Amino acid sequence: MSHRWAELKAKHLQALWEATHSFPIPESLKAAVAYFATLYQGRKQRRSRLGAAWKKFLPYVLRCLEAGVCDLDIFLDPYFLHFPRRKETSVWYPGLGCDAQPANLFQALRAVDAAEPWRNQYRAQIQDHPGSQLPRLSGKFVPLGDL
Repeated sequence: MSHRWAELKAKHLQALWEATHSFPIPESLKAAVAYFATLYQGRKQRRSRLGAAWKKFLPYVLRCLEAGVCDLDIFLDPYFLHFPRRKETSVWYPGLGCDAQPANLFQALRAVDAAEPWRNQYRAQIQDHPGSQLPRLSGKFVPLGDL
């Protein structure tokens, strides 16, 4: 299963990132600047393709559950991203919740990812992942470095 997930993740990496680093593009900006209209359209298409791939992957997970290959704890595994719905995503833009005047976008992203580790699936702070807080799950999952 981890190989199938790694394939899905590699193919849709940008859409997965965008799902946890959402920021709005106002209609006025899309109308005024073609680049932002294209960016918005591309983001919608990437999300749609990821959603379709996710819907194909989930039945595979359910078949694995039925076959006893894994148990429900799989949904707590740090590598298993829960694809957020649009209404579940947190709006983000440089300066929100972190340094109000970041030097550049890279600095802003690093600050928000450190402050909100869920945005990168707790990769940098695996010990803070909710699944890592349950003693019965200790050592149960695939280490993130192996994926």
